[in-house]
Amino acid sequence: MYTFVVRDENSSVYAEVSRLLLATGHWKRLRRDNPRFNLMLGERNRLPFGRLGHEPGLMQLVNYYRGADKLCRKASLVKLIKTSPDLAESCTWFPESYVIYPTNLKTPVAPAQNGIHPPIHNSRTDEREFFLASYNRKKEDGEGNVWIAKSSAGAKGEGILISSEATELLDFIDNQGQVHVIQKYLEHPLLLEPGHRKFDIR
Repeated sequence: MYTFVVRDENSSVYAEVSRLLLATGHWKRLRRDNPRFNLMLGERNRLPFGRLGHEPGLMQLVNYYRGADKLCRKASLVKLIKTSPDLAESCTWFPESYVIYPTNLKTPVAPAQNGIHPPIHNSRTDEREFFLASYNRKKEDGEGNVWIAKSSAGAKGEGILISSEATELLDFIDNQGQVHVIQKYLEHPLLLEPGHRKFDIR
């Protein structure tokens, strides 16, 4: 018999997972603070990772790994790729991307240096000047200049704007309450047929 705990009692997803686990007859649900479990379900920012693995002879699993937010949140992923030399060189497939904070968050703006490869030293540095330099260069060169602004916390197409106007993109972000990523829009994406549908791989 395996045991599990649920750290987020309000989640309909974890309620359904719990129901399915119990229905197998191989799982027993314990109180959320019980340290002797095989599986812990909970939100990534609220899991007590420091308390895991201290029970002798007990394999403990969680539904998120520590640091998942660095890969799962758009702004954090962009920062990670730009600040890790090995990643920056090997991720040539990654679209040109800039981290933009709404101006109402009082975040320092990074000065543009020829509009390329912004160094992110302050974890909250806004890259709008780098974006504008790249945008203007592409406009002058007659390149495709469509961009997408995506909320770092957004999902399923919510909180996005696609535009070829830099001011429209920046105004959109400045009227939001959280960090966004402006990314070069893929003008010829790989699509699923039939229906010309976009997809992602995680």
